[in-house]
Parts: sequence; C-alpha cells; structure tokens
Amino acid sequence: MLGINYTILNNFIYIIGFCIIFYVTFQILRATRFDEFFKQGRIWQIRLAYVFICIIVSHLIMSAILMICQTFLVQ
Repeated sequence: MLGINYTILNNFIYIIGFCIIFYVTFQILRATRFDEFFKQGRIWQIRLAYVFICIIVSHLIMSAILMICQTFLVQ
C-alpha cells in the first residue's frame, strides 16, 4: 500500500513518543516525594531509580500505543 514501510514508521513513532513520555514521567516523579523512600545522601541511587522507572513506564506506554495502532490501522 502506498509504499510506506510500517516498520520504520513504527520505530519513528516509538522513539518520539518514548522521549515525550520519558520527559513527562520524569517531571511527575520530580513533583512527588519519591526520594523519601531512600536513605539520606543516596543521590546516585535516587537518580538511577528515576531513570529506570521512566524507562519502564515509557516503554510500557509506547508498546501499548503501538499495539493499539497496529490493531486498528494495519489490515
């Protein structure tokens, strides 16, 4: 159909959406008191936890969005 490579399109949508959701998730985590779960002075562990949580949430959301798009758009 129309000469569109859906794999490249899906990868592009995934990367752009992943970055946007990563940023939004990071801002949400910064607004919460998530760092109170850690001991005082554990800066790099807190930052690493922020990054891991943001990566996991971003991946899960974008995977779900792509699955929904593939279900309804690709015939």
